[in-house]
Amino acid sequence: MAMRPFPWHKPPPGRRFWPPIHAHHLMKGDLKYLVLDVLREKPMHGYEIMTVLSDRFSGHYFPSPGAIYPALEMLEDMGYVQCREEDGKKVYSITAEGQRFLGEKSDTLKRIVERRRRHIDSAHFSLLRECAGIARSVAMSCEELTPEQTERVGAALREAQQKIRDIIVQ
Repeated sequence: MAMRPFPWHKPPPGRRFWPPIHAHHLMKGDLKYLVLDVLREKPMHGYEIMTVLSDRFSGHYFPSPGAIYPALEMLEDMGYVQCREEDGKKVYSITAEGQRFLGEKSDTLKRIVERRRRHIDSAHFSLLRECAGIARSVAMSCEELTPEQTERVGAALREAQQKIRDIIVQ
C-alpha cells in the first residue's frame, strides 16, 4: 500500500514547521475576552496576565508579549481596562465598562473557553504534545551528546518515524 502524504511534509508559506506545535485555536479577537476575564480576578501586570492564561490552559498556550500588550492597549483605548504605574510596572484593571462589555459577551467567552478545552482534551492535541516533548528533549540535550549518542538518538527517531508511518497507512 502506498504511503499517504503527510500534510506537514511541506509547510504553508511563511511557516518553518508543520503542524504547528503551539496551535492554540484562538480566533481573531478572542484574546480580548480572555484578558478581560482574567482581569476580573484582580489587577495584574502583563506578564502575570500571560501566566494566568497559560495556567488556565494547562500550559498549552502561553500568549506572547507581542499579543498581550497590543490587546491591552486596544482594551485601554476602548475604555475596558485602565492602566496605572505600580512599583515601576504597568498594572491593568478592568473598568466598569469592561465588566459590562464582558457580561454582554458572556456567551462568546463561553464558546472560546469550550473550544479551547475541546482542543486540549482531543487525542490529536495529545499526539502533538507528545511530539513536542520529544522535540524539547532532543533540543535541550543535543549539544551535550557525543557523536555516538547523536547517531543512536537519530536512529531511534528514524525508527519511531517509520513505525508511526506504518501505523498511519494501515
